[in-house]
Amino acid sequence: MPAQPSGVSEGKPTGHIIGVDVGGTRIRAAVADVAGNIETEGSVLTDRRDTAVIDQLLTLFSQLTRQAGREEAALCAAVIGVPGVPDREAGVVLHVPNVPALQRPEAILALGASLAVLPDLENDVNLAALGEWHAGSHDCTSLAALALGTAVGLGVVIDGALFRGEHGTAGEIARLPFGGDPFDKSTYEIGALETVVSTAGLVRAYRDSGGPAVTTAREVFDAAEAGARPAQQAIDQYARNVARAVMAVQAVLDPGVIALTGGIGANPQLFERVVGWLGRARARPELLMRSRLGARAGLIGAIAAASAMAAGVPVGHAAAPAIAGEVLPAGMP
Repeated sequence: MPAQPSGVSEGKPTGHIIGVDVGGTRIRAAVADVAGNIETEGSVLTDRRDTAVIDQLLTLFSQLTRQAGREEAALCAAVIGVPGVPDREAGVVLHVPNVPALQRPEAILALGASLAVLPDLENDVNLAALGEWHAGSHDCTSLAALALGTAVGLGVVIDGALFRGEHGTAGEIARLPFGGDPFDKSTYEIGALETVVSTAGLVRAYRDSGGPAVTTAREVFDAAEAGARPAQQAIDQYARNVARAVMAVQAVLDPGVIALTGGIGANPQLFERVVGWLGRARARPELLMRSRLGARAGLIGAIAAASAMAAGVPVGHAAAPAIAGEVLPAGMP
């Protein structure tokens, strides 16, 4: 692997960057110039079989690089958001039940060996928080992003910088001790809260409320919009648990804004119900906002982080440049 990519001239980056969000359901990636202007992006469904996700990433990188008219050797920086806790010393990701291949050092090494630069691994929800921070002006000094989708996670930005905690595990909100039984060994792997605040939790609640067998959150929301009572009950139960998580975040961190993001978190039906539950508890529902980026938040955060890396600024540092260009999707997912 070259010490200096060909896209860097006398310390000044002139090539391109890559941002990636590896989700349990979908991989999103984009190629941008070093200022963060996205030139092309795409996505594929995540293949969780063995190390197939590594091949998916390499194929997606190659396709997008060609579409952008870029040379692979001119890559300046790459940031990959992963659903777990990156161990930067070991070069692996810890606790990734949804994408187990990322827990294998040899898989990460194979990925790095195929690129012109060593990619930086970052928690996907941290990047979602960074994306939300860069996507809008906030009259506050801190923001928390609560990502709801296949899994649940929390990212925190304070004074424009990511807060990772002493061991890099700040925001592992899935392990809050409510929703499920934290002392039940079946919850050890994913966490008590995630047993109810996840796609699987929502689908299970729908079934338990008398709904038919479904496999996706979208089916539950579509059924609720069509007036199905079991779906509405399931979403309301889910929203109550989300509201409890929001109240925990408020009590511990007191952020200026809490953004609901992710494939489920950005859904307006859920947002309205969470606001309602917070209002009942007098828990400052006005601090809650619906994501401006939806499921793209992690990707936008990855591009912002890669742009900062290309400029020589530590990822998530308050001095990181804001990404340029239009980042908002044409419509909410």
